[in-house]
Amino acid sequence: MVFTDWGTAWGKNESMGLSDLANSYGLGVRLDTPLGLLRLDYGWGKNTEDERKGQFYFGMGQMF
Repeated sequence: MVFTDWGTAWGKNESMGLSDLANSYGLGVRLDTPLGLLRLDYGWGKNTEDERKGQFYFGMGQMF
């Protein structure tokens, strides 16, 4: 699976603009095991210094 995400958060009195959006992307695998669904993802996003950093995510069960 391949995924992407776009978003940001604005304060109460801040103006909103599409140029403020940050993006991330990654790869994921879902494994249906006798213990339940296992989710393995690796995503790349930008940190506060605007550098791409990767991070591994692990989860069990359905996301929603």
